[in-house]
Amino acid sequence: MKYILLLLLLVPFVAADAVVKGVVIDSLDNLVGFAEIKLDCMEGTFTTDKFGTFSVSNVPSGPCRVFAAFRDGGGFELVDIQSNQTIYIELKLDKTIVNLPKQHNYLLPILVFVVFVLAVLAYKFWKKEKRLEKAVKAESHSARIHDVLKTLKPKERSVVEFLLQNDNVGSQAKIRHSTGLARTSLARCLTDLEGKNIVSVERLGKLVKVRLTDWFLGK
Repeated sequence: MKYILLLLLLVPFVAADAVVKGVVIDSLDNLVGFAEIKLDCMEGTFTTDKFGTFSVSNVPSGPCRVFAAFRDGGGFELVDIQSNQTIYIELKLDKTIVNLPKQHNYLLPILVFVVFVLAVLAYKFWKKEKRLEKAVKAESHSARIHDVLKTLKPKERSVVEFLLQNDNVGSQAKIRHSTGLARTSLARCLTDLEGKNIVSVERLGKLVKVRLTDWFLGK
């Protein structure tokens, strides 16, 4: 029984959370109903009633800033909360709340797009110039090659035409097989063509490689 009495005596001294009550007014001292209330010392938001009053329970002890906001007006009050205490404050909306719009960087995507378009146009222009240059060069080479071919004997022409159709190079065996020339006739043709600086003959052991010269190709 005596322990129960001791506990009853200690109950009033047990620390309890405080209560913050107050009223919100505007710059003209008008009561502001349905204003938003926020305490930085605890979670959650609260709202004043239609008469502009509010009451927040279970506020932890310690320094606490109490904020009020309504439309573009705002204000706050710093209070020192003591346990088991009820505090009355007046919050005045004497400050303006400025909500800056989020800045969107539209310039970067536009710049990337412009650079991409310019790069595509430059590439297409370069490809066109290369095709034109190649066409002009090919036309010039074709005319030169055609003029030289007219001066060759039929057997010599058949050898050169085979090389032109095979990336300007071929082995003696493939040339003989394609043209049907006899070994001695082909050897004589290659000697004559080499003397005219139309082909170059390279012997690698038993393999004989024949290649059109840069002079003939106009390189």
